[in-house]
Amino acid sequence: ANHQEERELIELKRHPFAFLALLVLLSGGAQARPKQPSRSSQQLLIASDLHFNPFADPTLVPELASAPARKWEAILNRSQSTAYSPYGQDTNWWLLRSAFDAMRKTDPDPALIMITGDLLAHGFPQKYAQATHDTKPEHYRAFVSKTVSFVTAQLRLRYSKSQILLTPGNNDDE
Repeated sequence: ANHQEERELIELKRHPFAFLALLVLLSGGAQARPKQPSRSSQQLLIASDLHFNPFADPTLVPELASAPARKWEAILNRSQSTAYSPYGQDTNWWLLRSAFDAMRKTDPDPALIMITGDLLAHGFPQKYAQATHDTKPEHYRAFVSKTVSFVTAQLRLRYSKSQILLTPGNNDDE
């Protein structure tokens, strides 16, 4: 059993987003996991393929890279481009916020929220390198971690009592 656990840990280390998703899940997200609430509803809310693109406004990326995730909303709110991402492009902040608000309006108190993968924009590593001109893997991993923390915190703002489960998708392993 110990050898199996070691192999699984090594496999997680090879895939940084999977490891980060596991850490977010185990840590309860951006904030401490709420105590088990009493549930009158056992609703499940599932979303997938968010493809959040924090690089949509490239002028904000240096500040996002240097700021903690808890400050990202204020930074992203300063974007000069306030339109939703057009069809065929990854999700900018305005579209992500609108989607999360619509989810909340549709089901304000689900027992569990599952985000079933593809949290990150397509070509995330390339977009990061292009926007920051930074090729250090540890800086990239920190940015991915902050992106996951930011999305988790946005969900937690809207769903303070729900359990939140993020799983990596095929696009999250770049």
